[in-house]
Amino acid sequence: MIRWRDGHVVALRRRWRGAIEVDVSVSTNVVRALAYPSMVGEPRVGDRVLLNLTAMHQGTGGYALIVAIPDRLPPDTQPAEAMVKARYTPLQVGLSAA
Repeated sequence: MIRWRDGHVVALRRRWRGAIEVDVSVSTNVVRALAYPSMVGEPRVGDRVLLNLTAMHQGTGGYALIVAIPDRLPPDTQPAEAMVKARYTPLQVGLSAA
């Protein structure tokens, strides 16, 4: 199951090719999160964001992952013939190994 949360971007941090590190206020905590602008758009301070906290909660990852900026969705630009690839994306799901 994915551990979903929503929050607000409070600070922009580092940026590197394909990713932006941000701080997001979630309830009474601030968590570090990654956004992939080509997937979710450019986050801005004050944006409401939908987060996947699965890896962070399980202790296997240091970042929350921004899944969407619901109030400012990116335009549909993907060509119809594009191949779908979902490795290391914000929609990673935790599964029981038992």
